[in-house]
Amino acid sequence: MTERKFDLAWRPEHLPAMLTVMLVAAVALAARAGSRTVEFERAAPVVSARVSAGAELIDPNTACVGSLRRLPGIGPVKARAIVEHRDAAGGRPFHTIEDLTAVHGIGPGIVRDIRRYVALPEGGDG
Repeated sequence: MTERKFDLAWRPEHLPAMLTVMLVAAVALAARAGSRTVEFERAAPVVSARVSAGAELIDPNTACVGSLRRLPGIGPVKARAIVEHRDAAGGRPFHTIEDLTAVHGIGPGIVRDIRRYVALPEGGDG
């Protein structure tokens, strides 16, 4: 039997194929990067001593995703759901803390956990 040897060296005639592969990879990476939402905001957790002093109450009608994530039991998905619900409702849909249960994924248990960290204007208590 004869032994086969493979020539793996790049030659000038391979250049068009190599450029095509690199172009396809660059387009795929750009499409993937463009489809992702990047959050640069890193909010610190709510500090209960400051909350009790009234210095860190969060209004779900105006808070950004990063601020909402500081609430106990609210991760990135639920924070985005609050903002999307608020935007779909046209601004200020939360008049009482219980109004948050209209957001998918937020039930009475989460409302109970975040009650002391939330401030709502116009008579809505936190």
